[in-house]
Amino acid sequence: MKHLTYAQFKEAAANIYENVPFELFLRTEPDGSQSGLVPYIMNDSMECWLVLENCRIVGTPLENFNDRTQVEFADHTMGISVRQGDNVYTAWFTGVQQHLQLYRYHEIGHFWTNDQEQWRRLVYMVGTIYDKLKYAPEPCCTPEEMALAPLMEFTPFRVWSPVSESILPLYPESKDGALTFAALAEEAGDRKLAKKCRFYAKHPNPFTAFRLANRLASEKSIAVYDLILNRINAAAAVYPARDYGEERNAKMQAEREKVTKVLYAEGFTGTYPLFRKAGMEILATEEHPFTILESDEYRFRIQFMVSQHPNDGKYPNCVNRGFFAKKGNRGYIYREE
Repeated sequence: MKHLTYAQFKEAAANIYENVPFELFLRTEPDGSQSGLVPYIMNDSMECWLVLENCRIVGTPLENFNDRTQVEFADHTMGISVRQGDNVYTAWFTGVQQHLQLYRYHEIGHFWTNDQEQWRRLVYMVGTIYDKLKYAPEPCCTPEEMALAPLMEFTPFRVWSPVSESILPLYPESKDGALTFAALAEEAGDRKLAKKCRFYAKHPNPFTAFRLANRLASEKSIAVYDLILNRINAAAAVYPARDYGEERNAKMQAEREKVTKVLYAEGFTGTYPLFRKAGMEILATEEHPFTILESDEYRFRIQFMVSQHPNDGKYPNCVNRGFFAKKGNRGYIYREE
């Protein structure tokens, strides 16, 4: 928890409504006072929100308002006026607190677009790092995360976004992004890919980006994929898991144990979240609700990245080999509705 001056709050609030709709949620505190909660950044790696103390609302905030909002600040007292289309409300308060909590994110899996889900998952996680580095109200990234963030500025990587809309305009193309990927390919022993990435750094163009994206989709790129995945896992593992309270944590753990029991009965070995048997791996990934300001309909869910491939002994440590394009490979997402 961090107390903000009104000037600091104005800067934070301006940053919010420049990037996302400004939202305010009322909460009654144990002492009977009313607070206004304003989401700052809420994603898989962090939850940051502002608390307007002793908040009094004049008017009615609209819920789920996704269009552009306008925020005006009071000059000589703590207050804001918020315009949501034709609706206007005013909030008065006596102080501001900033709550910031970082979380691990490498167990997460969001799958909204089919094909190459293994790369799409990596793009999502690196994008989370990038956004944390860019938008967090204070430095929140480790050196390991900062080393991975430039990958979002390499078009052949981020073209495998998990969302259906193109994210290419949201991130700048940079030479640093291409050279960062080239260095990782070199470290993984894929010198041909590293050479192509260095060429792209000097001569970026859509045709070469398309060819490199297709190269990433082939089994030839397993080594660099595995390296990036392991780097993300290590970078994220230093943060704590979300804590939902003893009862809810126990229910989530029971679901994980149920998955383990079922897969053991099917002849798989391993420990949650990764299980293997000949020619097949299953990686359990999770979707987590926020610990605060979450929709009542959102729930914890386990999804499975099912990878089938020839049992030829190649790439024995690779996770998700079956998702790469090659004859005999098959990768798909299984989820229980």
